[in-house]
Amino acid sequence: MHDILQKLDNGERLCRIEGLRDSSSKAFFIARLYQTVSKPIAIITAGQDEADGLLSDINIFLNLNSKLYHFPPWETLPYEPISPHKDISGERLKVLSSVMESDVKFILLTPVESIIQRIIPKDVLRDAILKFSVGDLLERDIISEYLITGGYKNSDIVEDKGEFSIRGGILDVYPPDSDNPFRIEFMGDEIESIREFDSATQRSIKDVKEIKIVPARELVLKKGILEKGITKIEGEKGINAEILNRLKIGLPFSGIERLAPYFYENMDTLFDYVPSDAIVILDEPSYVHKKIEDFWQLIEKEYEQSIQRKELFPLPAKLYIPEDELKARLEAGITIQLAALSLSEETIPPLPPLLLNL
Repeated sequence: MHDILQKLDNGERLCRIEGLRDSSSKAFFIARLYQTVSKPIAIITAGQDEADGLLSDINIFLNLNSKLYHFPPWETLPYEPISPHKDISGERLKVLSSVMESDVKFILLTPVESIIQRIIPKDVLRDAILKFSVGDLLERDIISEYLITGGYKNSDIVEDKGEFSIRGGILDVYPPDSDNPFRIEFMGDEIESIREFDSATQRSIKDVKEIKIVPARELVLKKGILEKGITKIEGEKGINAEILNRLKIGLPFSGIERLAPYFYENMDTLFDYVPSDAIVILDEPSYVHKKIEDFWQLIEKEYEQSIQRKELFPLPAKLYIPEDELKARLEAGITIQLAALSLSEETIPPLPPLLLNL
């Protein structure tokens, strides 16, 4: 570990560590590195199973106060006209908001599918997050507008994630990243109490002093943004009239998140949320690079099929990071490659002279 840190301190930006034969040995190294350095660590794995395995093993070696995040993929095909599951979007938005607001080091695990996908711009997400505490003064109409803009559905009774209701001086809301909904009681415009409650029984579970509410989906559509996006969509050939009408009257539909490039001038990536001085770890780089190639082939195939189905979707480069851009992003900072095999046993991109055998 000392040799690795010394090399990095001397300006080495890429090193390779061989001989880590299983997930637990990699997790031990990552935990030791996290305990030693002051920088955040972003780990990229080839697939979801590898990320899950590392996440479980790293937890064994770190204390409960460590900041450990997992950014999952949507678990849908590229250009598939369905929205990600609410639990997945909730977890992704929770991680993005936590990483964005973090002023301490952390570990972030993410598979290739997640790192390739372009995501909601930081400034849009930051503006869409609601935070308030007992005693705060808030206008319920403004809160309602924020929730609807963020994809929440106004319901009579809050039973599912992404729903909210306002009844007199009571606001119920079920954030997608929460196990239970919350009930906020007002006295006039002042928040008198905040309680977590059971969605099935509607009974209170516990009082809380403050709450953070992330959007219900990974697409936040304020009026001005919505109008500009609709204008762009109207300029496309063969657009679906039903989709256009639903957008104009503010009705969501499955797969709406994939239209994000029409509404946001520039999409962000996970790299934009992670501090520029973060250490990037590639778990089994040959598998990571192969997964990138395979996933881009799938993206192009699914895009062609969406064209044949005459569906409205942006170009692949608008939704996903091209291979050359992704390579440049990976090479922009400090990168450590973890591998079970030696260079002679696998094919990966050329590396600088630093080579450590464990």
